Order: sequence, then C-alpha cells, then structure tokens
Amino acid sequence: TTLLAPKYVSPFAHDSPYETPWEYIGVTDEQLVMEVLPRAVEILEQFEELTPGSLLIVRRTSARWYYGEADPEFAFVQAADAKHQLEESLAGSPLEVYMAPGNVLYVRPRGVNKGTCVEYVVEKLFAAGINPDLVVAFGDDRADEQMFSTVETFRTVRGLSALSCTVGRKSSNAQFAVDSVEDVLNALQCLVLDHLSASAP
Repeated sequence: TTLLAPKYVSPFAHDSPYETPWEYIGVTDEQLVMEVLPRAVEILEQFEELTPGSLLIVRRTSARWYYGEADPEFAFVQAADAKHQLEESLAGSPLEVYMAPGNVLYVRPRGVNKGTCVEYVVEKLFAAGINPDLVVAFGDDRADEQMFSTVETFRTVRGLSALSCTVGRKSSNAQFAVDSVEDVLNALQCLVLDHLSASAP
C-alpha cells in the first residue's frame, strides 16, 4: 500500500473530478475561515507594499507572502514584525501563521498539515481492517517535520512498517537522511524491486 499526499492540501475541495468526494480534515467551517482571512491579507498587503521585491499570493482559504527576493536584512525584520502582527490579529481564529524555509510566511487553516493527513488516512485504513504493507515519507523542508513525527509514532508505538527520510543533511524528526532527490528516486526504486522480489512465486 502506498500513501501519497500533495505538498499543499486545502481542507475545502469542490467539484472533484473523482467519484469519491474529498473529505474534510481539520477546520470544516469554510465560511468562518473566509471571514477571517481578509484581516490577514490586509496586514500582508501592507508589508508587501513596504518591502520591495516581496510578493503576496492569496488563495481561497490561505495566503503566502514571499520575501526571498527582498533585501535580506530588511526582509528578516519585516517578516518577524508581520508574523507578530498576524499572530495577534488571528489569535483564537481558525487560521494559523507559519514561517517556512525559503523565506515564506504562510497563513493557513489551523491543524491542516501533512502529519494530520497521514494520520487520518492510516487510521481510516486500520478502521477498514487494512494494515499497510509499508508507509514511506520523504520531504525536504520544515513543513515535513510534522509528517515525519506522525510516521515515526506509527512505527514505534503502533508497530507499523514505516520509514521516514529527510532530503538534505540537517536536524530532523526523520529516521533517515539522503543528500538529493536522485537518492530519493533510487531508494524508491529499491523498495519497489524488494517488494516485487518478495512477492514473486
């Protein structure tokens, strides 16, 4: 069994091309999210205007402010100030503020992340009487750490066959580390070959 989760997941998906509709994970009150989001957007628009080289992207239920192309020293101070203002404005709301590697400041629905997604899918499989053969998690940035922690919990506490691997040598919750995407592809190929070899008559 292979579990795949996209890099960016919105809890509100409509007009799905698949027969099975999307299921909500985390925040389910889309109306409340959309009522609160403009407060965050207003703050970020001010910082975008005051920070040459930065870029604000607004989605249906989230916003991202990229400041990597701005003056590094000035942008660092601006990002810290923006994060502080956003956290004050959004306290108690269904939105959270997250500063990610690559000089990006996110405003997104609270409790919606890759770890939540993995836990939800695996628990659904268990509830259906299905024990996954192997759960594999690869990732290369701080947003993946929640996913690694969840996979490691399933491995150490629940006895699930699983492995987690970060790309790039750094401190991580992952069990293993590789240097490049090429290493990831090689590892996946080895896993597939091992599975085929084990299942051969």
